[in-house]
Formats: sequence, C-alpha cells, structure tokens
Amino acid sequence: MEASFLRLRFGEDYRQLVEEPLDPVRMAFYHLCHCVTLLDRAVELRAKNYCDMAEVEGMIAHFTHLLQRAAGK
Repeated sequence: MEASFLRLRFGEDYRQLVEEPLDPVRMAFYHLCHCVTLLDRAVELRAKNYCDMAEVEGMIAHFTHLLQRAAGK
C-alpha cells in the first residue's frame, strides 16, 4: 500500500525507487483506493469552505481524472 502511495506521489520517477517487482493487480487496486480517499478528502474540504478553493477544485479535478483513467475512460 505504501508503494502505491509513493507511486501516486512521485509519478513515473517512482520507478527509479523500486527494487523488486510488485504485483500490478494489487498496485492498481491500491491506486484506486488512494484516489477515492483523496477525492473524498478534497470534496470534504470544499464542503467546509476551505480558504483556497482554487486549490481544492484543482485537487478534485486531478483525482477525478486519475479515477477516470483507472476505470479506462
């Protein structure tokens, strides 16, 4: 699960940090879980009228895009 989060955080640069092969199905599942959780937190910030709404809307757009990609859309 930590490896999936680091991959989400560092993107393609994460490949340089991996020393062992990881299960791609498990990594895809964890990636999906992270995206759903982070999208939920961003929506929660919007509901609480967070001080930087432009940042919150950017997070929502970003994680929505990642979820769409993960779903193959």
